[in-house]
Amino acid sequence: MQMVWGIRFAPSKANVVYLVSDTSQVWKSEDGGHTWAMKHKGFLANGGLSLVVAPHDEELVFVAGSVHVSGPSDPVADGIYRSKDGGDSWELVRQTAFCRLGDDKGGANFVIDQHTVYAGTHGEGLVKSTDGGDTWQWLDVLADTTILDIKPLPGDGSVLFLATKTGLFRFTDGATPTLEQIGAGLPGFPRTITIRPDNATIQYATVGKDGVYKSTDGGVHFSPCNTGLSPLTQGDGHAVTYFAMSPVNPDYLYASFYLLGGNHPYYSHDGGSSWQAPAVMDAGSLIFDVNRDNGGEYWATPIAPSPVDENVALTSGAGNHIEITTDGGSTWSYSGDGYSGGRAGTGQASFGWDPHNGNRFALFLIDFGVVLTKDGGATFKNLAVPAYQGQRTTPVGALDPTPGSKVIVTAVGGWETQIIAVTHDEGQNWMHITGTDDAYDFIAFHQQDPDIVYAGRRKSPDKGLTWTAMSKKVAAVYPGNGDIVYAKEPHGRGKTDILKSVDGGGAWTEPYLPVDVDMESVNEIAIDPLDPDRVYVATHYLGIFIWDGQQWVNKTETNGLEKDRFGTLSVRNVAIDPRHPKVVYGGRWFAFCGHANGIFRSKDYGASWENITAGLGPEFTTWAVSVSPHDGYVYLGSSHGTWRLPPPYDENGAKTLVHNMLLLLD
Repeated sequence: MQMVWGIRFAPSKANVVYLVSDTSQVWKSEDGGHTWAMKHKGFLANGGLSLVVAPHDEELVFVAGSVHVSGPSDPVADGIYRSKDGGDSWELVRQTAFCRLGDDKGGANFVIDQHTVYAGTHGEGLVKSTDGGDTWQWLDVLADTTILDIKPLPGDGSVLFLATKTGLFRFTDGATPTLEQIGAGLPGFPRTITIRPDNATIQYATVGKDGVYKSTDGGVHFSPCNTGLSPLTQGDGHAVTYFAMSPVNPDYLYASFYLLGGNHPYYSHDGGSSWQAPAVMDAGSLIFDVNRDNGGEYWATPIAPSPVDENVALTSGAGNHIEITTDGGSTWSYSGDGYSGGRAGTGQASFGWDPHNGNRFALFLIDFGVVLTKDGGATFKNLAVPAYQGQRTTPVGALDPTPGSKVIVTAVGGWETQIIAVTHDEGQNWMHITGTDDAYDFIAFHQQDPDIVYAGRRKSPDKGLTWTAMSKKVAAVYPGNGDIVYAKEPHGRGKTDILKSVDGGGAWTEPYLPVDVDMESVNEIAIDPLDPDRVYVATHYLGIFIWDGQQWVNKTETNGLEKDRFGTLSVRNVAIDPRHPKVVYGGRWFAFCGHANGIFRSKDYGASWENITAGLGPEFTTWAVSVSPHDGYVYLGSSHGTWRLPPPYDENGAKTLVHNMLLLLD
């Protein structure tokens, strides 16, 4: 469910395919794109813009690593990444800028021929390696513009065509390099340039809202080639960005639109003389289409034609799922087993647990809404929460703990503002609660009085139907007594008070000393299920703080919370095992600079920590961490999907502990 920005078959081994997304890095398929596996060891950047597979070696791959923001790149993580072992490991071979693009996306950043590699960057123009990527030289070519696409002249790798934000250029590398601007007739700058391999005089360029243009004189002049591209004539038009040509049959073409509701990529079987929309984008109805109710909202997506079959190609469609066509673009079907990424993305409240049924729980996903499982996570159902202001992010939510209840409360909208949404029939019908616009990062039912719900600064006495405002924003609830709630507020400069209320948010006290961190850096608060005054605070940069009854104890790298590769101790999540409160988890996250160092666990109330990321990492960012109240499994929400790990204790011992806990609470 993360956005695919590059997808390529290996020219020398047709069953091998790689893709790169904006936030979950690199994935690989070894069966022609049907099943996928993560391949990101050593890849620190958030994701990438494009990739290339060496034509002579399916294990040699280059990726343009990017933080995926429109502004400055991250100097630590961004740049040219190389794998020489089929994606099993990656190394950053040159730090350079690659920035996120809008409707000017679509191209590839690399050309590779044996040991010579060219890269078109966003910060220093054209760079070159003659030793397979070990070392690089700056060519001082188009250093002041963003290079969007780079293609070689067929049969002559020293001649390159460069699509840039300032136009189309032909570059000849040699003793006396030359650069000339071409592309007369293009109404705007080209997003991509594609050259017919058997006749280099025929070239195609995508020009955003002006569509596809074709040249028959080697790129000197272009004219429109848009017959059948009907979205260009609808309203204010849509931007054509990605473009692909079958290496088996150059008359088979594909063109992808940016932000087009409906079926695409468009395809042509006559060299662009005419275009058609796909007849079917979801053969078998297997795709999780988050916008099926409003016709679809498809991002522009890359297309990877097969190197051996003109009728086969891969792309990503609704919900960013991988799809395959076997008829040249008319019919597409799901082809993404293993490629995950629906992100439960805020904290413990991004998971909703049914305390009476261990097989029933919900994920509250960034961008995609609410999904529910009743079989322990084997399958999920989309509960189709209605979008608010055109967006369907549900950062947090909760299931009513009443036995047999179908009430679910969440907040839906954009990343920064949502509105409370409630269903009393498990998603068949939803209510938006007007006047509740806010930024929500915590929602919870009162476990002992489940008519009461806390959601940020609001409290409901009737399972979410009506709400009243509170003076503080609830950030945590004590599991043993839902009247005990917690909040945070600034205490002067660089300090934060953790507040406590014992009457459900009516009156607040300051029972603890201020935490030595500013409030904006307090990411999540967790409460020991047996001790309302054992409080854990996850912070940005400074690790985890624990209130031990008298003072805050700061847990850092000296306690096992290793610094990430950015040199920080940023902890986004903290979660406690309700069955065994000695076991505490800390999830690492460093904003949008790149991937942090995963998930840490303590088995002694946070006194010491160990990295348990294992095969998910070492580079891995957690967005949400929660522990099942039924079996102690810890769940991670991430851009790489939702993962779970069994607890570090014997199940029979855990059952005895839970029994004793229930007696104590009773």
